[in-house]
Amino acid sequence: MGSEESMRPRLSFDSEQNGVILAEGSARLHVEAGPGSGKTAVACARVGNLIQCGMDPSNILLVSFTRTAVQEMRDRIAIFLENPRDAAAVRIATVDSFSWRFWTGFLKDEIENAFLGYEATIAGALSLLKARPPELLDYLSQVAHVLIDEAQDLTSLRVSLLNEILSCIPPACGVTVFSDPAQAIYGFTSKDEESDSSVLSQVDVPPTWNQFERRVLINIHRTKDECLKVLWKEARPFLLTDEEFTPCERYRSVDGLIRSLGSNAPSDPLQQPADLNLFRWRADVLDASRKIGDRGVLHRLRMSALPVCIEPWIGACFSKADARFIDAERFRLMWQTMPNALAPPKSMDDCWRELWKLARAPGKASIDLHRLRTALSTDKPPVAVSLKELGVTGPILSTIHASKGREADSVCVFLPELSVGMKSDDVREEARVLYVAATRPRHDLFITEPSKSPGFFLEAAGRVCRRCWGRDAAQVEFGRDKDSEIDWRVLSEFGTEIFDVSQNWLRRWTGTKPVSASLVADPQQGFSYSLRTSDQDSLESEKGTILSVSPRQVNEDLFAIGKFMFPERKMRPSMRIGPMFVMGVRTIALAPGDERINLLPEPYRSAGFVLAPLWWGYPEVYFKQWN
Repeated sequence: MGSEESMRPRLSFDSEQNGVILAEGSARLHVEAGPGSGKTAVACARVGNLIQCGMDPSNILLVSFTRTAVQEMRDRIAIFLENPRDAAAVRIATVDSFSWRFWTGFLKDEIENAFLGYEATIAGALSLLKARPPELLDYLSQVAHVLIDEAQDLTSLRVSLLNEILSCIPPACGVTVFSDPAQAIYGFTSKDEESDSSVLSQVDVPPTWNQFERRVLINIHRTKDECLKVLWKEARPFLLTDEEFTPCERYRSVDGLIRSLGSNAPSDPLQQPADLNLFRWRADVLDASRKIGDRGVLHRLRMSALPVCIEPWIGACFSKADARFIDAERFRLMWQTMPNALAPPKSMDDCWRELWKLARAPGKASIDLHRLRTALSTDKPPVAVSLKELGVTGPILSTIHASKGREADSVCVFLPELSVGMKSDDVREEARVLYVAATRPRHDLFITEPSKSPGFFLEAAGRVCRRCWGRDAAQVEFGRDKDSEIDWRVLSEFGTEIFDVSQNWLRRWTGTKPVSASLVADPQQGFSYSLRTSDQDSLESEKGTILSVSPRQVNEDLFAIGKFMFPERKMRPSMRIGPMFVMGVRTIALAPGDERINLLPEPYRSAGFVLAPLWWGYPEVYFKQWN
């Protein structure tokens, strides 16, 4: 089916890569693609070649691991097409998204049940597929090719769903599965199976199917550094061969290669952080963030359970909009009034195109702000206008798991130690975690040790904590997704003038350094904690400018921490908690009809957009005994 002429790639590929890209559309390939082998480029080029050779893009099903990867792959597929618009027709989504579409698309009478949670939605979609309803089989009969990315990281339930899909597609439908068993680092998959082969090994393959053909991408393209290439290649045998090495030998060998081939970081690696700084544990990320925040360094966090934030330029443009429909000329005038610190790295024209895709008004040469507010007010706003990390600029502090599939010019790995008494399966996975961390850099790999700051996740409080021995205090994580919610009722009770001061403060954000703030409990507002920062524009300088009000859940979590830490006494948290760090600004959009809009003063009530702070912290919270 494929040919060099039909592809006309704008990138050069080696023979192994071209063997995958130009394979017949009906081929069934299992591609082992190690780090830096150009896997994403090959996957996108393969889809591009299928389309260029005549396959209808809407008949291609591409399953990726994250929403960010979905957006990236769609953009990259367009590079390989004569008509880049064809990329929009490819059905690309995460397993969770496909599950939701199956369930809501073919069980219309039970659509309300689709919001019970990810696992429930996947289980429902799996049951639906097993029932083989004719309309669903007809839908899948149109699929001409399925491409599965990052197969080694799929959980057992998601694997079952994909296997069921593969058993329903036509025999002539092609399948391409990309995986790397050396990077299987999600321990909630079935540990009795090799994750990379789970999609293939569990499929009950009908005899009419072609056999899966194994391909391997062996050349490293991400880096030209010879030490990195040696490290990435020599570590793989320790990760892929079970019989020859014990789990501890496997771990020590990978750890030793990293230490011998990486460069020692400076004695204080956080003084001049690398582009990407990787930690094994969330508590270590939080501790490092506190340290460089104290030094006045803007930075970003990349971890799970952080809020998905909309880029600030949208709120800066539209928070005082007095019209529903905005044309390109009106948008240009709004753009010109936006503070430089809130402007995105992309151009005004690129931003307008994104708005046009999201909220074009039918029959008008303008966007509809009501449509835009609806699109942005969901739990998962569009990736194209969302911040990739929590924060807007500076070095990234991340857990290793959260940076899988990402890369940077310089990477510093804070090498963890094995926990005493760890099970064999966990030691095997820890070796793969080390490997994932060491394969993120394009140029420089630095290694060092994390600080000794043991923390733990307290289920009762839903956040990381650390007991401060010798005093009635605990370090507590703030800034998780639930903390970013705003108690609009309490905020409105502070008055319109306070709200205006807050919005003006956020508009004047300079973006040069973190701003120290505190959570302050107000007895007159039911002891709700408001985020306050002291500055010259404060209406009450001794209390600070109010930027946000945290939900009541924060109070409940703090009391749960006090109960856990000090079970012998009845303890309450301090009325002032800090420091917190304001690291940037984000947009909040409220959908038309949202009752919270009525709590906003004008002009924000009519506009439906407001600015909000990007903030987090890992401060010591003091507790006092009370009766």
